[in-house]
Amino acid sequence: MEMYQGVYFKFGSLTGIAPTPDNYSTSTVTYPPSGGSTTSSPDWGSIPYTNTGDLVHNSASIAQGKGDICKYLTSQGWAPPGNWRLPTKDELVFMLKSDGSWVDGTNTSANDVGTNSIASRWKNPGDNNYPYGYIFPASGSRYRSTGSLTNVGIGGYYWSSSPSGASGSCVVFSSSGVSPAEATRANGFTIRCVEV
Repeated sequence: MEMYQGVYFKFGSLTGIAPTPDNYSTSTVTYPPSGGSTTSSPDWGSIPYTNTGDLVHNSASIAQGKGDICKYLTSQGWAPPGNWRLPTKDELVFMLKSDGSWVDGTNTSANDVGTNSIASRWKNPGDNNYPYGYIFPASGSRYRSTGSLTNVGIGGYYWSSSPSGASGSCVVFSSSGVSPAEATRANGFTIRCVEV
């Protein structure tokens, strides 16, 4: 699962997209559902995602490159031991608002693919709900129409498993706080898996 951390996904997509370079191109590293990585990537508009309805995870959706990426990584044996899934919107909001806070940091970019340092983050050092704490990097997002990278180190955009009409439900955070939101499903946001 390590190579999938810090990458971006469209809503319900099984294709991970690297955090570099800033402007998406067909030579950007992607992580297809078959595993590994490739620089022979589809154009941005051809990356499959769940563009209508609920997030479905079954053999038919997987064959189309769609589903719950956390369940998929678990089924392939690529995730740490456990039974992982995407959190709901309410679960994400609860995690982030449970005694967490914004931490400013020095961010670097233009490193080797996948090695950007995103030091700004939402952090919970540990509380009754999450005794070991957690960190959500402020990884920004990839823009829906072009795949260009934006807001790295300024804000975090995390998909939930919850659809919202024609949009997807996500949680957004920055130095101003945390808020649930709706977003166009073609955006590339990061994910945080939770154990069932």
